[in-house]
Amino acid sequence: MALSSKERTAKHRAIKAAEKFSKECLDGKTIATPEEFIDAKIYEAQQQIIGVVTEFEYELTNPFYEGLKDLDENDGHYDVADMFVLWKSILDELNEERELVLKQIKDNIKQLDDLKNQFDEIKEIPGVVLSEDLRKFMGE
Repeated sequence: MALSSKERTAKHRAIKAAEKFSKECLDGKTIATPEEFIDAKIYEAQQQIIGVVTEFEYELTNPFYEGLKDLDENDGHYDVADMFVLWKSILDELNEERELVLKQIKDNIKQLDDLKNQFDEIKEIPGVVLSEDLRKFMGE
């Protein structure tokens, strides 16, 4: 099936990024073992942040190893560009999930703020006596 213009552009950018990564972190290798690739990703992360990265979370590495099953393998080595694209797709998916969780947290905080405002309005009504449990719950 022919690729769309958007898909061709994305593939070209991924190949260029993989080539750059390979030159900077894998001594220009075009094929590598998964372990070499992950070590190179650790090196890359250490170059980009202050601190020491010794490993990645299992939520990243497990899907990476699972995804390798769909790639062409040659004596334990895989194309660096293919692994690069796989790694990026897993990161993108994890970031989407984290964004959804962050949005849910923000929504929950807004709901709590709304409840606090309602509580403040209710306690200002003359003659309203709030239960001890409710006052404790609302932090009074």
